[in-house]
Amino acid sequence: MGKKNEDQDPLVLLGEITTPYGVKGGVKVKSFTANPDDIVTYSPLYFDDNRTVERKLKRLKSKNEMVMVMIEDIDDRNIVEKMRGTKIYTLKSSLPQLEEEEFYYEDLVGMTVIMDGVKIGEVMGVNNYGAGDILDIRLDAKETISIPFTKEMVPTISVTQGQLTVSQEIKAFYNEKKPKKPSQKKKARTKTNKETEA
Repeated sequence: MGKKNEDQDPLVLLGEITTPYGVKGGVKVKSFTANPDDIVTYSPLYFDDNRTVERKLKRLKSKNEMVMVMIEDIDDRNIVEKMRGTKIYTLKSSLPQLEEEEFYYEDLVGMTVIMDGVKIGEVMGVNNYGAGDILDIRLDAKETISIPFTKEMVPTISVTQGQLTVSQEIKAFYNEKKPKKPSQKKKARTKTNKETEA
């Protein structure tokens, strides 16, 4: 959920522009903040990872996690049409201080993933494609899986230990390894006992 650079304050993803709203340059923003309306209160705001231009948003209305806003100095629908999918970031240092064991999604990246007391991988990222938060995990077996980020799937998270625990239910999201099919040439030349009996 965030972009890191050792020489800069990390950027944290707050939301994403989805579609234009109205005819005067408004846009709909999918907000990832706990209170969706809060996205307009953060400063500075950057679009994608362009730190050279600070943006300001003015709330028009909201519905669930969608917030309709105007972008300061933009009142042309043709311009915002090209902004579909634009990510909205702020600096991590501008976010409120957290209580002990609270976390931002960005803090989960790199955490060790534990199942039944054994390390099985690490967190690669947290995403939301519209149907809820998704946790991307890189397993030690080099397989990457995506699981719903729910209490059932991830019962405990320890920020101080840098690890989270997942349930056995995540096995349902493992990719199945399909056996390779023999080539047609090989099948025509060689038959197994079962094929002969058939």
